[in-house]
Amino acid sequence: GHGRSGAMTRVLGKGRTTAALLAGILLGGCCVGRLQLTVTAAPHSNGDRPVYVLVAEVDAKTYEQESYDAVAAKVAQSDDSVRWVQQVSPGERRRACIPKGKKGLGVYVLYAQPSALQWRMRLDKPPRTYTLKIK
Repeated sequence: GHGRSGAMTRVLGKGRTTAALLAGILLGGCCVGRLQLTVTAAPHSNGDRPVYVLVAEVDAKTYEQESYDAVAAKVAQSDDSVRWVQQVSPGERRRACIPKGKKGLGVYVLYAQPSALQWRMRLDKPPRTYTLKIK
């Protein structure tokens, strides 16, 4: 009857909380000395299409000279500089622990129409945590 389904919902709820806490502990642990990146995509970001987010170790000079196409090519064919690459759908949130490296990090969002948008950012001295919002 009715009472049993109520109890089951509570058990599910409890289970979910534990899993979330566990994920939080694991995430916190693996991020020691790394950049904890949180990527949040707005519900209708990128014209309702997923974007690729790429994080690469990059020095200032390379960062200045890199074209959008050169960065986009790394999604398909990543090189040694790539620390993290992930597809992020509208309304989705992703977390990652990224090694900071010695040169600093470039954070790139590969939009469908990149020209009008701010699509990259360089973290010369990456902080402990960084939140990236995708519009």
